[in-house]
Amino acid sequence: MGLRKRLINAKNTLRVPLEEVTAFQDKKLQREMEKLNRKPIEAMEKQIAEVEKKIKLLIKEDDSLRHLFDLVTSVDGVGEVVFCEMVIATNEFKLFSDRRPAALESLLAIQE
Repeated sequence: MGLRKRLINAKNTLRVPLEEVTAFQDKKLQREMEKLNRKPIEAMEKQIAEVEKKIKLLIKEDDSLRHLFDLVTSVDGVGEVVFCEMVIATNEFKLFSDRRPAALESLLAIQE
């Protein structure tokens, strides 16, 4: 998840400034900058997809994680990313003696 976050941040570091200067920058210069950034952004998107694929495989291959994933993602609006953040933050909910309140507290914290 840490690698995924870093890749997303790096991709946004390249992409966002291009969007911010659209109204102020010469169109030709903007196209050149977009062209220069296109390949690194595409490479990062491929890396992000690969990391997400490995995370899904890890969840699928681990019985405990798969069970937790099925339970936690049964809540509307909770997907893979929120699940992973919850599992990491709570050490697979082992930091709590009663998992139900822990899951609720984690969901509320993430939604804020």
